[in-house]
Amino acid sequence: STKKHYEFISYPISLWIEKTTENEISDDKDEEENKDEEHKVEDVDEDKEKDEKKKKTINEKPIWMRKPEEITKEEYAAFYKSLTNDLEEHLAVKHFSVEGQLEFKAVLFIPKRAPFDLFDTRKKPNIKLYVRRVFIMDNCEELMPEYLSFVKGILCYEDLPLNISREMLQQNKILKVIRMNLVKKGIEIGDEMTSLKDYVTRMKEGQNDIYYITGESKKAVENSPFLEKLKKKGYEVLYLVDAIDEYVVGQLKEFEGKKLVSATKEGLKQENVYVADAKAH
Repeated sequence: STKKHYEFISYPISLWIEKTTENEISDDKDEEENKDEEHKVEDVDEDKEKDEKKKKTINEKPIWMRKPEEITKEEYAAFYKSLTNDLEEHLAVKHFSVEGQLEFKAVLFIPKRAPFDLFDTRKKPNIKLYVRRVFIMDNCEELMPEYLSFVKGILCYEDLPLNISREMLQQNKILKVIRMNLVKKGIEIGDEMTSLKDYVTRMKEGQNDIYYITGESKKAVENSPFLEKLKKKGYEVLYLVDAIDEYVVGQLKEFEGKKLVSATKEGLKQENVYVADAKAH
């Protein structure tokens, strides 16, 4: 659609929208009253038409220029599809900005399905580079390492020349700092949420149960002494830090034939327990 092109224009584009309304006039025995009524109706209609001429701005701020809390899930999904031509919605998104000596804004997405060319060594990163809303290049290799090539998104930076070349990008020290930030944020996307279904796919050989630990916060459960011996095993424990989580696992009890077992459960057989750094809600 044309909307995705409007987003990259700095100045507002406005259209005048005029709406015309039609009113039916009922027959009246008194012709004079009828004429007067017609005049009144015409006058009112003219006023209405004036009132209904509205100015509409058709290019809102692009998503990366807005605050994340102002953007709906549907808006992110629509932007992701227009950016990547993916028919499905994204799995996760990371929207952030960096301010200070180095200022830029970025939106990173993880697709629901792994791309068919995920292990192709010729595959390039899917990060689009913009400078002051002007498209500079697609698949900017300097912004994301090869092992994160499945991450898709956009980065907008203000202080690069519009005519910058790939050779100049390779020598640009600032871009290396931006890359470090993007890698960190890209890794964080998968560090926030997971599902029981995904957990089961990661279960190691010999593991029969799904292990979890509940607490008031991520920090609280991370420092739990119950995890010390478990970490040595290298297995996974889900971090459940929402108030409703404990009730849910108590009611659910098992998933796909796997029992949900608390890592703090008395008498838990340590030799069969698994832990890792995955978090879930």
